[in-house]
Amino acid sequence: MSFHTERYPQRKEYTILSSISVIFMIFILTVAFSYKLMTVLLLSSLLIFTLVIVIFTYRFFNFRRIKEELLRIGKTSEKLSEDEKRMKIIKARFFFFLLLSSPLVMLLFFDPITWTSLVVGLMGGVSLGNLFFSLYVRTWEHQNNLTLYKYVQDVGKGLIEQGIIAYRKRKK
Repeated sequence: MSFHTERYPQRKEYTILSSISVIFMIFILTVAFSYKLMTVLLLSSLLIFTLVIVIFTYRFFNFRRIKEELLRIGKTSEKLSEDEKRMKIIKARFFFFLLLSSPLVMLLFFDPITWTSLVVGLMGGVSLGNLFFSLYVRTWEHQNNLTLYKYVQDVGKGLIEQGIIAYRKRKK
């Protein structure tokens, strides 16, 4: 039986990477503004705004569904069979592949200005959506004196249990 935990909703390394992506996005948008490239600004801003709303809202409603259980019991979990686990991994890899390959595919269909706008908007929207959700979860943790961790545990017989554990912070 194995047991693995990591910080919820994302590890510190991902937060740093998202922050770097946001800084890069701000730099590109600043350069676009200084050269009066309104197409880049408008298209990127629209995509960023849309992705931030979609990503944050999706994660917010999933978290809202489980936060009462975390406060009451201190844990939320689900058991997955090998097939369910495999499908979850396939979906995650497909989304990751789509995220990485979309800029390359877009090169075939868009001019460089539009392509730059879409890539900056994609990077910025995903990164900002994740950062805003992480900030929301950290604020919620602080208000409830908790620390959240994702966990995955092999419970045997082809079953995997995964979920979120809430630990009370010690008072100083």
